[in-house]
Amino acid sequence: MKVKNKREKAITLISLIITIIVLLILTGISILTLTGENGLLSKSLLAKEQTIKAHIKEEIELSILEIQTQESIKGNTLTLDTLSNGQLQSKLEDITANLENNKIIGEYKDYDYTIDSDLKVIIGEKATGIKAIANVEILTEEYMFQGTVEIKLTASIQSGSIKEIIVPEGATLLNNLTDTQNNIEKIYTVTKGGNYIFKIVTDSGRITNAIAIVKNFLETPKINISNNTGTSITVNVENNYPQETNILYSYYLDSIPKAIHTEEKSYTITGLVEGTEYTVKLALTYNGKTFEIEQNIITSQKPIRPRINVSYDSNNSVITPLNYPLLTSNGVMNCKVEPKIGCSMEIIIQNSENTDVTNYYSLDGGTTWNKYISPFQTTYLEEGKILAKSIDSVGLESKITALKNYLFDSNQDCLNEKSLNKKAYDQDISSYCDTGKNLKLMIDDSIKDDSSVSFILFQHDNYRAINMYDKNNNLVNHSPNFYITSPTYHNILEFVYTIPSEVTLIEFGFSDVDVYEVRLSNKTPYNSYHGSEEIYIWNGK
Repeated sequence: MKVKNKREKAITLISLIITIIVLLILTGISILTLTGENGLLSKSLLAKEQTIKAHIKEEIELSILEIQTQESIKGNTLTLDTLSNGQLQSKLEDITANLENNKIIGEYKDYDYTIDSDLKVIIGEKATGIKAIANVEILTEEYMFQGTVEIKLTASIQSGSIKEIIVPEGATLLNNLTDTQNNIEKIYTVTKGGNYIFKIVTDSGRITNAIAIVKNFLETPKINISNNTGTSITVNVENNYPQETNILYSYYLDSIPKAIHTEEKSYTITGLVEGTEYTVKLALTYNGKTFEIEQNIITSQKPIRPRINVSYDSNNSVITPLNYPLLTSNGVMNCKVEPKIGCSMEIIIQNSENTDVTNYYSLDGGTTWNKYISPFQTTYLEEGKILAKSIDSVGLESKITALKNYLFDSNQDCLNEKSLNKKAYDQDISSYCDTGKNLKLMIDDSIKDDSSVSFILFQHDNYRAINMYDKNNNLVNHSPNFYITSPTYHNILEFVYTIPSEVTLIEFGFSDVDVYEVRLSNKTPYNSYHGSEEIYIWNGK
């Protein structure tokens, strides 16, 4: 029995030793699996670092995409220079971005990275060495148009030393408060707004960016002129000033104050003269300081009315005299033309001055408008259907000029009692003299409302009266008698009237007159017509 027990104990000891050996082997294998080059722990650490890099890359890429979208809205193309010039720093805290050899090299969350010319982001290894801690503070609080803004820069490092400070362009050192190897405190000044990036370089080569965003400077506002009607303009101030600036605006026209110290960023100036150049001055006042800008503007000038010349087939038209001369957009007429339906005609549209306008015509009373290119042949339909208008480069449209079928016929005496001669001036005007004659002048619709008409008389002493009548022969306007003392041929007296819409007849009364002329005021003055056949003269005969 005792021999049997010894054998059992021996077997038990061997089993224990084998078990321990197996456990040791398994432990070694487990340790190798966890800590080996390809162990679980190493793989876990690698996966963690790759995850960190992926997050860093994603943050940088999303910031680039956001900046690219903002630039695209402005109509700009995103460049590496734009990214490195404070744009990335404004999106991501504590990122550095240095443009070198057509790529951005920087550091973010302790990892090196690069951005190539295709905006591809590559995350490198974890940076080594000690970084400095830096901060900037804008000391100047007030807004301004011009002046200086103070920026305070502080930087420190726990171990190692600060090697240098790369100061951005435009920043000037004002005061060096502290300057040691591991602690810096400086004050800089700048004279315009923007992003100022201070780079603090340590002895290990690591860079810390400190970005100062200066918003104190108020940009020079833009003056935008709108609603230029010729007699009024609207001055608009374009800026993006913060509400807390409480800027007051003053508007001047040729140095004459129009609105002083108003909060309105838009003001309409009235009482202007068409086609006249003015100087608009805008004064902006803030904190007792004033900033002024000026801009020259020319008020719009309404398009010169188009003149329609229509040549009818005389064999298919009837010409009858008028009771009185008629003033139309084509000049003074004395005969009414009544073409028959289907009569062939040629239409020529022109402006009396070289103006930047486009002419249009209508053959159906204004329902349909066609752009006029050159003279063209068409067929007469009925009176009042042929119209014309002009539109200038800024969209101002002349009033519609209706062609009523009148003409000046120099081959026959179309007036019952008086003749209307079409001839140029000459130096000997004695043959034109007449005494005690009155003239009744009909007014065509084409020159009413906004058209001024000039009435010119010269030679001899005379009184005059001018009366305007409507279609019912009611007196609309009366100009009292007044006396002209010995005007001469070279001293023509001119009177300009705007014809009211209701006026259809004007009567001129003279005690003694030599030569009389009527013309549209937008035509060239009389002395430019010497030797031409553009002057219509009524001489009372």
